[in-house]
Amino acid sequence: MPTEPRPSLQGISAELGELIRSDTALLRRLGWAKFVKYRRERGDLSNLTNVHHRAKRLLKHYRDHGAPVKFSTMDWSRERISQALARGAHQSCMAYVDFLCDEFVDMIQKGQFVILPASEALKLPGLRISPPGVVPQHERRPRMIVDYTFSGVNDETLPLAPVDAMQFGHALDRILREIMMADPAYGPVNLIKVDLSDGFYRIGLSAGDMPKLGLVFPTKPGEEQLVAIPLVLPMGWKNSPPIFSAATETIADLANQRLRQGEVHNAPHHLDELAESVQPEPPAQTVAPVASVPTLAVPSERDPSLKVNSAPLGYVDIFVDDFIALAQESGNSRRVRRILLRAIDDVFRPNDAADSVHRREPVSLKKLKKGDCSWATVKEVLGWIIDTVNMTIHLPPRRVDRLSEILSSIPVHQKRTSVKKWHKVLGELRSMSLALPGARNLFSHMQRALADKLGGRVSLTKDVHQALADFKWLLDDIKSRPTRIAELIPLLAAAEGHHDASGKGAGGVWFPSPALRPRDGFDHKPVVWRMEWPRHIIDRLVTSSNPGGSITNSDLELAGGLLHLEALAQTFDIPDLLSDMDPVEADNVIGALRSAQAAVKAGISSGRAQCYDTGWTIWRDFCDRLGLDTFLKESTDKIEKLQIFAARIRSGELAPKGHSIKSRSVEDYLRGVAQTFTGMGLRDPRLSPHEDSIDIRIRRMLAGWRKEDPPPQRVKPVPLQVIQNLAFIAKHSPDESVRATVDMIILAFFFLLRPGEYTDNSKESESEPFRLEDIQLFVDGRRLDIMTCSHSELMQATFGSLTFTTQKNGVRGEVIGLAKSGHDYICPVLALVRRVIYLRSKNAKGSVPLARLFDEPSRGVSARMITKELRNAVTALGPSLGFTADDVSARCLRAAGANALLLSGIDGDIIRLIGRWKSDEMLRYLHVQAAPLMADYSRRMLESSTYNLLPNQDVPIN
Repeated sequence: MPTEPRPSLQGISAELGELIRSDTALLRRLGWAKFVKYRRERGDLSNLTNVHHRAKRLLKHYRDHGAPVKFSTMDWSRERISQALARGAHQSCMAYVDFLCDEFVDMIQKGQFVILPASEALKLPGLRISPPGVVPQHERRPRMIVDYTFSGVNDETLPLAPVDAMQFGHALDRILREIMMADPAYGPVNLIKVDLSDGFYRIGLSAGDMPKLGLVFPTKPGEEQLVAIPLVLPMGWKNSPPIFSAATETIADLANQRLRQGEVHNAPHHLDELAESVQPEPPAQTVAPVASVPTLAVPSERDPSLKVNSAPLGYVDIFVDDFIALAQESGNSRRVRRILLRAIDDVFRPNDAADSVHRREPVSLKKLKKGDCSWATVKEVLGWIIDTVNMTIHLPPRRVDRLSEILSSIPVHQKRTSVKKWHKVLGELRSMSLALPGARNLFSHMQRALADKLGGRVSLTKDVHQALADFKWLLDDIKSRPTRIAELIPLLAAAEGHHDASGKGAGGVWFPSPALRPRDGFDHKPVVWRMEWPRHIIDRLVTSSNPGGSITNSDLELAGGLLHLEALAQTFDIPDLLSDMDPVEADNVIGALRSAQAAVKAGISSGRAQCYDTGWTIWRDFCDRLGLDTFLKESTDKIEKLQIFAARIRSGELAPKGHSIKSRSVEDYLRGVAQTFTGMGLRDPRLSPHEDSIDIRIRRMLAGWRKEDPPPQRVKPVPLQVIQNLAFIAKHSPDESVRATVDMIILAFFFLLRPGEYTDNSKESESEPFRLEDIQLFVDGRRLDIMTCSHSELMQATFGSLTFTTQKNGVRGEVIGLAKSGHDYICPVLALVRRVIYLRSKNAKGSVPLARLFDEPSRGVSARMITKELRNAVTALGPSLGFTADDVSARCLRAAGANALLLSGIDGDIIRLIGRWKSDEMLRYLHVQAAPLMADYSRRMLESSTYNLLPNQDVPIN
């Protein structure tokens, strides 16, 4: 057999060239799957034995199978790959070729990347190629990053990643709040940073998906082209941050959970002593000793409304791959650091004897030896210098210089700038505004300039320059004094109240938070006050009979606001400055809180919100009947009370209709009660006293009731022959309601819609119907104006889409589209066209639901009409379908469409995205219910079940 030629490599280091030749030969010998297994024999994720967290299942999947890379488009053609190769790397790479050679030698030796000749890479299925770039960093090695956006890879990537895991955007706010809330009785707060080495590269990719994230390695013209394939999460790919954050946020959660549970880690950690022995260097200072503007003095006493802590602070937060830990007291500090280090080990395994010499410890030893992991009260954290003794925060010198450079780069006479530069300016200013008092509100005009851009230019108006001038003032201010942490952290309202005033008097009510301490002679109860105006004030009030009076109703309302605040100050220990607050501002704060509470309630479906409201009413009556406090403040065991409540709900004694209900409904009632507790700032009463998980008694109680419940009645997915029968009827029917009903059935089938989304009875539904203005129609890529184009143009449409607004589980503004099906009637595009033509003939507005009917007895197509037509079709087709007419309803069409996609071999993840399912429960049910999928399994099992096992030592030798 002839040997394949060795790659001819020039322009790169000898060491890198030898690694490329070695990997090329190994790939030819083993094939891609075995090659990856050989190069990534051991991943970085641990066995996860000590990880008791809801993300454990996901992390296990990443450990065993790698992170998936799925796209919304077909594989690239050979022509597109060749074009990407010819375009090459970003020009920033050419100045860092030596660095890239060293970087890739290190990454290849650690099993993170492989570089192959383009001729070999082209053989890998699914290959896509993106350009890399190099970003210089302050006092650190440059960083390679791949521009997956330029290549279109990011746009085509399906969001199969836990986006909610990215909590680092508010890390600084959380850290400052913890410092602010720490009880000074335990001493100042100490800080450490623990940096993870290799970051994203700690989590591997799915072997079959790795070529999809390929990148071109920079070479000179005439040299053999090279392609680098990541075996791990690469920098620049849109799903890398959320996937990696799932691991790091889990570590932070584990550490905080163990700190709250009071775990004591006396056993030393192999890095703890090393960190303790390093003396950290204080960060550089930028602040002048004398302030140029008047500031509030540092409070000598702690705000009495702040909670008194029963233990010293111990807290861990995470910003991507940088852990920040806070602790009070020296003994507690060692405990916090050990708990954090062990939590890291529980997710990312530490080095052992079987590891390659090239693998680094998960914790960066380089940063540890610099003092990052050593406790100090002054430390640079996330680009800010925090001083926990003086309770201040300020920018380090390099960032002050950078801010000055940015502001100086735009002179006051400049009228325009490029969009690219403006994006950079806004990004830099936003990152620095986090800890500049008042800076967060300076971006409205600057952001508006970006929204009003013309082509690639941004207009710098007078308002924009005024905002930049405000930043220049802030720059001078931060040079002269540090920012007080208290200036940045808004505290929750100490009390919520309402008041009013009239010509006769004023009155109000206060509901104090648990943190407020009552003054002597008062109890911790709501405060109700009332006052009648003295006669000399009433006589001076402007009225129709006294137009010459000197006091207006507005004056009385202001006076009532001041009295309202004074009533709280007289009964609870609050700062004296509260009495000087503008009552109008106090009303605004209360109004904003009310608005926020309404938004919280609107964040769930109307049906569930009503269920929770009903459940809370039942809970209050239940507590009153037993003589219990509604919030169980005096109860040592809240679980028992919840169990009694649940049992009475289950039996029907407390249920709204008086009938026994299923375990899932009982669970909803308990959840509604719990959310009311947490909404008042109290702990979830369902949780175990010592853990942040549902108490085992409640879990087992609900599990036992689930076993007693009758089996769930699943919806039956109607097959295509039912829809074909309906289409035939509609095609020949003169009845507009029948044609409209069948059109909506077709749309529901193809777009996987819920009943409330394709019917016109949304008031009874938890979802909103699609409207005429949500439709887009296209002819070969050209978008039609559906309200003005001709009927002939509409009938030529080749593609149709729906835009999500407030539909359940949909992303506002997201569009889902389908092309023609090829059928002359059962087609999503033609169904949309028919609805547009009908609604236009009735002069319908864009806000009208698609299912609306005019000149008909019914207002629109309803779920009842859908169900009727489906059942008529099932009855006509007979029992050969495998179910009866009573088994189908309007809810079946969503499952029918999903089943059709499943039988067509469409990936389950794609079906979940189209149908907006949050779990795979429906797909698992459909899989075992679909006869075509299951029909051949028994034969295949018999054909594949004859095998021998490898003998062990106990099997005798023949």
